[in-house]
Amino acid sequence: MIPTPQPDPAQPAAEAIVPLETEAPALPLLPASPAASRVLGVVDKPELVFLLQKAGLDARPLSYAQLEVGALDLFGLLMIDLEKPLSVAAAAFVSDFVARGGRLIACSWGAAVAPRRQAAFPAYRLLEALQVRVTGWSADGNAYLRAGDAAPLFRALPSFLDVRIRATPLIEPLASGRVGAYWVSEDLSRRGGSDVRSPAIVLAPRCAYFAPNVLAEALHSRQMLRLLINAISHLVPGLAPDPARLALAELEVVLGEARRVAAISQDPDAPGLLAVAEGKSVTAQALFTQPAGPLDATAALQPPVTGALSPEGEAGATGNGVVDAASAGAPEAAAQEGTSAPAVPSPDAGQTLAAIAEAIAASERVALLQIPCRTVEARGVLLPRRVLPPSRFAIGKLLDSLQAAGINLVFAEVYSAGQTLSPGPHQDPRFAGHNPLASLIAEAGPRGIAVHAWISLLTAGAPGQKGGILSTNARWAAQTRNGGRYVSGGEQWLCPSQVEPRDTVVQRIQQALANVPIQGVLLDGVDYGGLPEACYDPNCVALFRSDTGRNPREALKGEWEQEWLRWRRGRIDTLVRRVARAVRAQHPTVPLHLAVTAASADPRNNSLADWRAWIREGWIDGLCPHSGTGIAPTARKSTERVLRLAPGTRVMPIVDTARVRTARHAMTLVTALQEGGATGILFDLPQPITGAWCAELGRGSFRRTAALPW
Repeated sequence: MIPTPQPDPAQPAAEAIVPLETEAPALPLLPASPAASRVLGVVDKPELVFLLQKAGLDARPLSYAQLEVGALDLFGLLMIDLEKPLSVAAAAFVSDFVARGGRLIACSWGAAVAPRRQAAFPAYRLLEALQVRVTGWSADGNAYLRAGDAAPLFRALPSFLDVRIRATPLIEPLASGRVGAYWVSEDLSRRGGSDVRSPAIVLAPRCAYFAPNVLAEALHSRQMLRLLINAISHLVPGLAPDPARLALAELEVVLGEARRVAAISQDPDAPGLLAVAEGKSVTAQALFTQPAGPLDATAALQPPVTGALSPEGEAGATGNGVVDAASAGAPEAAAQEGTSAPAVPSPDAGQTLAAIAEAIAASERVALLQIPCRTVEARGVLLPRRVLPPSRFAIGKLLDSLQAAGINLVFAEVYSAGQTLSPGPHQDPRFAGHNPLASLIAEAGPRGIAVHAWISLLTAGAPGQKGGILSTNARWAAQTRNGGRYVSGGEQWLCPSQVEPRDTVVQRIQQALANVPIQGVLLDGVDYGGLPEACYDPNCVALFRSDTGRNPREALKGEWEQEWLRWRRGRIDTLVRRVARAVRAQHPTVPLHLAVTAASADPRNNSLADWRAWIREGWIDGLCPHSGTGIAPTARKSTERVLRLAPGTRVMPIVDTARVRTARHAMTLVTALQEGGATGILFDLPQPITGAWCAELGRGSFRRTAALPW
């Protein structure tokens, strides 16, 4: 069992200044080269030594006292957390170790120091060997790593990795260093669309520098443990651990985390789930100790897959993840005593790795109990027509994955840009000969998933799109002040003032919803992307001039500017009221929600969507604002603001999956939105939910079945 290390501070204290000596004493450097040694020296991290040994590496503890005297010749690679101050002598010995062919992995030396003072901090003497330069310090937004050019470093790992502790020095590589990973910001919009914050890992010919404290993180994250071992294998070619041993080390990490969570969890399922995890761990370790054939290294490098959890734990657990000698050694003991024992077939490599993967999955399920889970909420996914499968069988497979992730609601794009999902004269040609909405409803019901109709009122398709509503009615397009077509969010938009497009939209929506047993409706595409820049087409200009005598294409200021805004809002009000009445006439009992951009949900912006008035009038039952951020506190505050503006309204924010890095990041956002008072969470695309995030969401935020809040 790994002893629990003390938590790292949010921002490490700077190292104590070591006075420089006028003449450094001669150091007794050993002449032998350490390059050929495969022994790993880990400075002041006994828990990490245990894990590396379990992975099959020859790791040995190393003290700072040994660094002080240069007792390093046994080792081929050193691992040092530079957050603890190094003496001048220790820094000199480490630098000489690298110069003589040794390898070095170092991380996190604490607060940045001005260049003129760096000479007084011995750790900075290693900058040349590490091939990095410190440029500053940050404790904001550094929660995720993205793979750089050094592909072997992220072997068998996802492109993005979670890091628990965000405080970090900001660095840049020197001449012979190359970036192995970058820090990634949580919100693209804060950096002009660029998600690269700064280098996080730099690889040099003999060294690897980690800005995150990988030596501490590896004790809590199996992905960070694998990242560290990949770095070791990169620096010492050929030093790759046995795949099963590495998997067992990863199991030790996640099982330790599972025990910690189970000890403090109030979840009634925690003891039983922990028993299952420990039982599977015992089984996996017992299989590993039996003779087996050679391992398939290629298959073993893949991340462990999720296995089905049995309802009961295996016998023979001692409670600490180690096989009980009385059970594991029973066949050998029976043979020594001359009694017969049942023959146990030797497992193959695949069987052993599968057993370890099941134990890891069971342990991670326990660890995810620390994430809140509600039993009454909407867990929805938007299904744009472009991603909806064209066959009923494929739709069923998609819903299977969504069900596994805990989703209980889908929004099918029934109408947008003049095209419908259901058969008829305006059906999207991709679905010709098939009724995907009927297939979706038929397949979703048995899986406990509700189907709502997603309707976009004023969007008219991407510029140049064939078959859209503007392809045959160009004069219906919304225009900018300069007379060009208005485009926002990659979409063209319809003019809300012309009678013909309004009538056409209402008519086609009625056709799309006729005789369809939908369970709700989501109205979208009403706010022109949150920008009050449309519409200035000749029809709008002429009508406004007729009503007020003013030309809106001229610069309107003060009260006239507000009058122009109110006039355009009135046109959109008319359309929303007509659509709401038409929907309720066909489906009087279903809930009707409205999707708006993050900008429109902020009252400080002059949005064309007067959603608060629509809620007061009872046209809509709830609001689905796009969160517009990947930062959890910001998303929570936005939800709280909407609820203050419209108390008692159901608020179900839409999460932009492009801003979310990992499943843990997604669950952090879900928790923040729940804390902000959201009655549900919608994701704008299904792919991450059915792919990389499925297993963790289904065992974490959505681990229990939830009823819809209406």
